[in-house]
Amino acid sequence: MPHRPVRHPLALLRKQEGLSHTAYARRIAEAHTELGFGTMAARREKIARWESGKVTPELNAQLAIAHIHGVPRSDVLRHGWPEWLYAATGQASLLQLPWSCDEALHALETIARTLPRTDGHGRGIVSCDQSIASLTTAWLDTAAPFEPHGRGLRIDAAGVAALERRHLKTRKLYHELGPLGVRTLVDAELLLLCDLSRNASCDRQTGADLLALTASAACYSGWLAFDLGDQTRAQSAYLAGMRTAAAAENRMLGGWAMTLLAMQHVYCGDPANAHPLLDAAHRACERSGHSPRLTSLLGVVRAVAYAMQGEATAAVGQLHFARTLYSPSPHDNDPPFMNWLTADVMEVFVGAAHFYLGKMDHALGHLLPQLAPAPAATRLEARNTAVWNGYAARAHLASGDADMALEHARQTVTFLAESPSFGVEKQWELLRTEFPDPQADAWQELCALAHHTA
Repeated sequence: MPHRPVRHPLALLRKQEGLSHTAYARRIAEAHTELGFGTMAARREKIARWESGKVTPELNAQLAIAHIHGVPRSDVLRHGWPEWLYAATGQASLLQLPWSCDEALHALETIARTLPRTDGHGRGIVSCDQSIASLTTAWLDTAAPFEPHGRGLRIDAAGVAALERRHLKTRKLYHELGPLGVRTLVDAELLLLCDLSRNASCDRQTGADLLALTASAACYSGWLAFDLGDQTRAQSAYLAGMRTAAAAENRMLGGWAMTLLAMQHVYCGDPANAHPLLDAAHRACERSGHSPRLTSLLGVVRAVAYAMQGEATAAVGQLHFARTLYSPSPHDNDPPFMNWLTADVMEVFVGAAHFYLGKMDHALGHLLPQLAPAPAATRLEARNTAVWNGYAARAHLASGDADMALEHARQTVTFLAESPSFGVEKQWELLRTEFPDPQADAWQELCALAHHTA
């Protein structure tokens, strides 16, 4: 991929300051001297090694970095490297503070009141091995469960059911209006659910159900942010959704939030860090009751991650597991948020895995039947169809069939002419870098159409 939006938290902080490696090294050296630690060589290579995650700065260098970003020395000593950096990235409350219902709701309220970034600064996700490991091992063990209170508006099970029906209707609107069309409504509903979860009077089971619905809405908000290109906001929403699900003691929803976070890492070119998230999601689902769709999704996402890493045997094994589990299952126990994972969607995921394995014939064999003209064309939602047409175009390119590649690329660009989508735009960007003859007339027409939509 031409660009990796996955960033070590130190890299994210440097980018937020608008500094090059060299300029940032100078800032740290100046702070090092200012704090009385003596002189320090300002070498760009040092910053690059720290951001790679392979080298840990000495304590005095860490304190100099903390001084630049206003992080107290006590936080540096208490959390250690690189965990304390999250206090400066703004995600400390999601990764470090006690896991409680109030903290989860506060995080969601903050997210819902913040507009997605459209200036490019929200395109990165923060990633490091240590933070993911601690996140997946402690997310339920340290959570304080919901405790009902007797103040505020009274809400019962029927009220929560009505809110859930409204939420599902909003999801359907997304397919009609796109992320921009429903963003305001989704944020307003998330604030409503947070307010009710915090203030309404209810029994314990009703409160837990309300919190679970709030966690589901948080995951959906994260998905919209992802589609709008704000990966940092999406990551925050998924993390807050995990916290809310933990407070509701709903392991399956927590597993869903972790799966979305893992899928985001895979999409952003960081498949290695997806595996511990998928492991934790699998454990959560095992404890909460069997959901064939969610468990199958875990398998097929893991297959794509292995394929991207070049681990063919592991990828094929996960594909077999996912398809075998999905096919005979009645799906009666699947939660409503998994209804989108149909047999046809499973097939296109399988096609994507074969694409990353370099098996283009197999990839097209799974992709093309789902992208065929009506009535099969109605199997996939339009946004997904545009993404998978991008994969089909790239597979045709890799197979040397530029004409068929153009035909599928046209479907991708035509969708962008009607609705923005970060996922579809990403496929188009990759197609542009892979097309062998960018001066071809038909290709130039597509580029002109894409430029007009931008």
